[in-house]
Amino acid sequence: MEGFGFEPVSTPLYGLAGHPIPPLGQIVLPLSLGHVPQRVTKMTTFTVVDTPSAYNGILGRPALKDFRAVVSTYHQKLKFPVGKEVGVLCGDQRVTRRCYEGAVREEGKRARLEVNMIRKGRTV
Repeated sequence: MEGFGFEPVSTPLYGLAGHPIPPLGQIVLPLSLGHVPQRVTKMTTFTVVDTPSAYNGILGRPALKDFRAVVSTYHQKLKFPVGKEVGVLCGDQRVTRRCYEGAVREEGKRARLEVNMIRKGRTV
């Protein structure tokens, strides 16, 4: 993937379904959390994959450690230090639910399409 600044990576990621996902590479980009004046920016390594997902990005343990962030999935909040203050990112349950339902619906359409192709004797 020349031209994008991707560094090669050979270790596959494993999704929730348990199957390996081959990465396209890794890239280091600035990531900002929060809103001014409680914003912090750090250079963050992203592993890039080409696979359907309900998410545009997932912060893993290394990024959370770098930001010294604390996550509450129950409260849908992420808190992180900004100087002597605490920055907070709040999730939106309605948006999260719509996004998840849309991803599940799309995955169901793909599964039905593949089943129909197999029944008709076509290869995917």
